[in-house]
Amino acid sequence: MVHGIGIDIVDISRVRPLIVKMGSSKSRVFTDNEMDYIMKRKAAGEMSAAGIFAAKEAFAKAMGTGVSGFSFKDVEISHDENGMPKILLYGGAKKMAEGLRLFLTISHEKEYAVAMVLAEKS
Repeated sequence: MVHGIGIDIVDISRVRPLIVKMGSSKSRVFTDNEMDYIMKRKAAGEMSAAGIFAAKEAFAKAMGTGVSGFSFKDVEISHDENGMPKILLYGGAKKMAEGLRLFLTISHEKEYAVAMVLAEKS
């Protein structure tokens, strides 16, 4: 049974300031693991950052709360050995999603990244 669906689209140029901040200080949006992943992607780093940001927003929408009761860093986007994205949750986000199975997809096209999260009651 579906609990919620969230989708978000991000203009890739919008994340450039967030990436610049990564080089000089801790990010308020991205976890250390996400920052490592983004920086290793070099030219594709902006696309990856935008996709991760969109995924976090899509998660918030699927929960029906917006970014309330958790921080962006409570939601970590990781990738398996085939590049498939998955959601890891901590703190308030983990508590909020208790009993839910989450599905995530991320896509990029030229200037945009889009992510969709489906939350299913398990």
